[in-house]
Amino acid sequence: MRSATRVVLVLALSVALPASAQGEVPSEPHPCYDAIPEDCPADTCRVMQTCSGTLKCEVSLKTDPSRECGGPGYYGQSLDCCPNHVRRCGQLMIDGSCDMTSGYVWYPECVPCGNDSCDWHENRCNCPEDCAPTDDRPRIRYRGLSRIPRQPGAPYDDRQNTSPAFCTRSIADPDVLQECLRDWVITRFGHRQMFELDVAAEIDPFRAVDLRVHACMESRRDHRRSERGLDWQECLSELCSAEAAGIAYCLDGASN
Repeated sequence: MRSATRVVLVLALSVALPASAQGEVPSEPHPCYDAIPEDCPADTCRVMQTCSGTLKCEVSLKTDPSRECGGPGYYGQSLDCCPNHVRRCGQLMIDGSCDMTSGYVWYPECVPCGNDSCDWHENRCNCPEDCAPTDDRPRIRYRGLSRIPRQPGAPYDDRQNTSPAFCTRSIADPDVLQECLRDWVITRFGHRQMFELDVAAEIDPFRAVDLRVHACMESRRDHRRSERGLDWQECLSELCSAEAAGIAYCLDGASN
């Protein structure tokens, strides 16, 4: 089961990240996932050290031969991180705690920590220097993919999706609304949880209402109650009472 989970995670993350960010492109799934480090086949696999310090036999990765160092998100161990990058572990959990045995799945990754911007691959666990609020720096500058999200096959004219306001004002279907806003959050801020967005230094091109709708939809995605103790429908219904004129979900009557 662990091997199957590993394959799914690698495939999902390789789709989610651009090739330039990944640094290395996994080849097809390989039985070396089940091999112990001592028996790791050197011709098709390699031994890598995880964030917990243990060794794992991993499938060999195809590295761009012109690459001299590991840039943001590089989790291979055949190259050093590029200048102004460091190799870090640390995954921010939903309750705000840190799992320091996690990184890119299980491995440390290169991050541009120390540039005063919480970048795509960084969080307050693997780069508190850039991402953790302090008394001197209560607000955090987040940086995502910096591109307009596109959804091939989306049930709306994708060319009109030029800001998060499009999602809020035009989409009443909760499934589509949730994905549209989440794509914009990833584009603007990276993979962030709501308690991280609450301390964002800038939220453009989001409006405050867009982030409030997103917060309701995230409680739906995580099957949990919002920060106000409401389920996602109650959360949106309360928001509709105050902001109905700007939320398509409310105007469509879906909150009734």
